[in-house]
Amino acid sequence: MAGFFRGWLLAYQSSTNTIAELKKASLAGGPVQSLCTGYDNFPGSWSADGNIYFSTDQQNGLVRVSSAGGNCQALTTPDQSQ
Repeated sequence: MAGFFRGWLLAYQSSTNTIAELKKASLAGGPVQSLCTGYDNFPGSWSADGNIYFSTDQQNGLVRVSSAGGNCQALTTPDQSQ
């Protein structure tokens, strides 16, 4: 996933086949900032509320992380029996 939001670039950096780190970088320059560790490279959305919403993988639901970084917070849990 890569996307732009208000002067920032948002992207995943994979360290293994399944673990990826969500990072952001200012388009104006400066250091890359780590936001959280996720799984795979699933699409996400940087919301105007200052949070980034994305799915960590197909077995887990929607999660949220602050654009300032921190722990991912699970918002939904899929029904695995479906």
